[in-house]
Amino acid sequence: APVLAVDWWSTRHPPTAPGREALGAAVRIRQRQPGEPYALALEVALTLRDSTRVVDTLDLRERDQSFELELPGRAIDLQVDPFYRLLIWRPEYGPRPAGVE
Repeated sequence: APVLAVDWWSTRHPPTAPGREALGAAVRIRQRQPGEPYALALEVALTLRDSTRVVDTLDLRERDQSFELELPGRAIDLQVDPFYRLLIWRPEYGPRPAGVE
């Protein structure tokens, strides 16, 4: 099963229209399991400052990939596979599997 290391941060871009703030999130995902990387349609849920939740799907194909997401507000949280559709290792399962870097 894939073992994912996810880093993310809120971003601010130059406004696309006067008076409109352009916000987003940068997401970096690394597949840490041995062997070839998996091809995944990975859903991520971002919670915004006003409690709105935005769900997006990332097309994960490489061992190390970065994504830029445009959002209607500032992100304060990110959850990977929020609906538990994929078989991936999760911290609540215990220690990472042996052989994972």
